Amino acid sequence: MTSSSQTASGKNALTAQPGSAGFWDDFAFGDTWTSKTGSWIVDARASWLVKQRRAELADQRGAVESDVRTALIDLQVATDQVVLAESNRQLATQTLQQSQDRFAVGVADSVEVVNSQEALAAADHDYVNGLFSQHIAKITLAHAMGEAEKDLPELLERKMQ
Repeated sequence: MTSSSQTASGKNALTAQPGSAGFWDDFAFGDTWTSKTGSWIVDARASWLVKQRRAELADQRGAVESDVRTALIDLQVATDQVVLAESNRQLATQTLQQSQDRFAVGVADSVEVVNSQEALAAADHDYVNGLFSQHIAKITLAHAMGEAEKDLPELLERKMQ
């Protein structure tokens, strides 16, 4: 083998993928250069591929961990939103009841009652939006954890209260 063919063989070994057509064509077993330098090139290529795959795996793990953390934070925020919206609903219901009582005894006019009804409707709307956000956050968390297919029916199941 000449020096130029040795260089070409080395370049082919560094750029070809194991298992691809022609990968082993440049390695003539028993050839002195291939037996020594060629195996080193294959070992270096394999070592480089292993390091690259490990780095890709670490990147993927980091991305999954980030997705799970973000989904957990979103779920906590959505849950807090539901709790707050439920509290606002209770307050709006009490305010409406008080407005209706004041109207019944003649202390307040119908405008106060209508305003209280509007406040209750807005609180109900916020509560429904909070529940929607919470369900989306649960689905997103299940997806980030790779369990969406298993957990989705349970997450979407409507529970009667």
